[in-house]
Amino acid sequence: MASALHYSDALISGILRRVRTIAMVGASPNWKRPSNFAMKYLQEKGYRVIPVNPRAAAGGVSILGEPACASLADVPAPVDMVDIFRGSDAALEVTREAIRLREEKRIEVVWMQLGVRNDEAAAEAVAAGLTVVMDRCPKIEYGRLSGELGWGGVDSGVISSRRPRLKLASGEKEIEMSEEATQETGSEADTDWGFETRMIHAGAGPDPVSGSRQTPIHQTSAYAFHDADHAASLFNLQTFGFIYSRLGNPTVATLEERIASLEGGRGATCAASGHAAQVLAFFPLIEAGERFAASNRLYGGSVTQFSRTFPKFDWRCDFVDTEDLSAVEAVLAQGAKALFVESLANPGGVVTDLETLAGLTRAAGALLIVDNTLATPWLCRPFEWGADLIVHSATKFLSGSGTVIGGAVVDSGRFDWAASGRFPGLSEPEPAYHGLKFSETFGDLAFTVHSHAVGLRDLGASMAPMNAFLTLLGTETLALRMERHCRNALAIAEWLTEHPKVEWVSHAGLPTSPYCELAKKYLPNGAGAVFTFGVRGGYDAGVKVVEACELFSHLANIGDARSLIIHPASTTHRQLTDEQRAAAGAGPEVVRLSIGLETVDDLIRDLDRALAAA
Repeated sequence: MASALHYSDALISGILRRVRTIAMVGASPNWKRPSNFAMKYLQEKGYRVIPVNPRAAAGGVSILGEPACASLADVPAPVDMVDIFRGSDAALEVTREAIRLREEKRIEVVWMQLGVRNDEAAAEAVAAGLTVVMDRCPKIEYGRLSGELGWGGVDSGVISSRRPRLKLASGEKEIEMSEEATQETGSEADTDWGFETRMIHAGAGPDPVSGSRQTPIHQTSAYAFHDADHAASLFNLQTFGFIYSRLGNPTVATLEERIASLEGGRGATCAASGHAAQVLAFFPLIEAGERFAASNRLYGGSVTQFSRTFPKFDWRCDFVDTEDLSAVEAVLAQGAKALFVESLANPGGVVTDLETLAGLTRAAGALLIVDNTLATPWLCRPFEWGADLIVHSATKFLSGSGTVIGGAVVDSGRFDWAASGRFPGLSEPEPAYHGLKFSETFGDLAFTVHSHAVGLRDLGASMAPMNAFLTLLGTETLALRMERHCRNALAIAEWLTEHPKVEWVSHAGLPTSPYCELAKKYLPNGAGAVFTFGVRGGYDAGVKVVEACELFSHLANIGDARSLIIHPASTTHRQLTDEQRAAAGAGPEVVRLSIGLETVDDLIRDLDRALAAA
């Protein structure tokens, strides 16, 4: 397997700033083809793009106003860059032609499009003095470095505290990119921003109009177009931008990029709630009559959604004990297209062996979808262990103060949607977009673009801008809060193990926990702040403990700055059968705690009084 390619932002931005004329080999006159998308976008940014297409040239066809040429030799003007929109096998011949014409046409760069890579061609081009970029799209790279890609929830990787300078169009268009992205230091490595830096800055530079350093709340339903062509380009998904806040909103997009950055994903889509995010996650994947698998250790609301509501869409879920690997293999072999798990299960604090499960799903051609709500990316990074999608209830630790409802689905960008033919929603023509194929047109952005352009468009479960704004504020302190949450939780768990009215404590940070070693592997910064314990006396005693607390708040939420308590069997898991409650770790004696940021001695004193009252 060829090694992964890396190109510094300085190299890419340097090319895009210097180049003015591009010969696009393989440009198509069909506006639904990816090459036409890229050509139109680059033209709008001020580049002259000359199409090279022998068939179109033979018919005297012009593409987006430029007469097609039969070959590079027929291009009537000097070109700075050759953009190869042909297959990898054809790249060598095109590159050799570019080398032969290098001096005559003043060619400086050979750029191979997304999905196109030919190492032999690259080596010959470099030896001839040309700069080479492979498996990248100049449209996407321009959009990423200019910040436009972030409008669709994609992680640009660019962080800058400098206010962007707006330029009025006059004559030839200016090439605008962030100041950070255009510092040509010559380094081949980009800045590896730390987690705490990204939780404050990712996706959120100063507002270009006002200079506001905090992300503005864009409380608007719709957005003005430049002209009819701009509007058409947006509706055709040919350019980046906003149409209607059901599909995307600038404040929400900032949160999407931040969550994607913190998780190490390619892009994210925010939704009205965590449950809405779960619907968005499965929407492009599961057709009517198809199946997926899920851990039997899930939040009760997810169990109900999967077992009661999803069947109304004819989506079928098989619940499985994910610690029984043979059972997991069996359900995947029976055709399950995905496996859904929680990294840190609610309510019992069970740690999931993500790496092992990722190996099983990969071998079966299925996806591993991980709910990372309880862990957050500060404690666990599922993509690093092989997960394909991550979902969050942003209501919980991401926002951190119990003020909003929200959710997110994050795509790793690594799953090949077209390889197996099992995911036609992303690999086959989409009728609502005139037969466009998302995986072909958008590559590793396919899932994120589809989730906005189809998922949010049709399901309508959009996040409100105010909720996104408050969640952004929460993410700015995520690491600090999670450190205190985890420290307080472990101290209380240790205290409970010694209490005479407590039968057992399920916290993966305790050395007696069967999940202690997994927690050290997957949760090195702490084993979470949500856990359960069993009260002597069963159901009635559990209810009494909850009712006797004065500092702990009795409510159906987790991840608040305040400490919370609940009796799952009578509330969050009440709709489940006795067997389902037992599997989920929500038996009659179980009390769930979500430990907040208060003084830990005060929390212990409150629990001690409540246990005595029970």
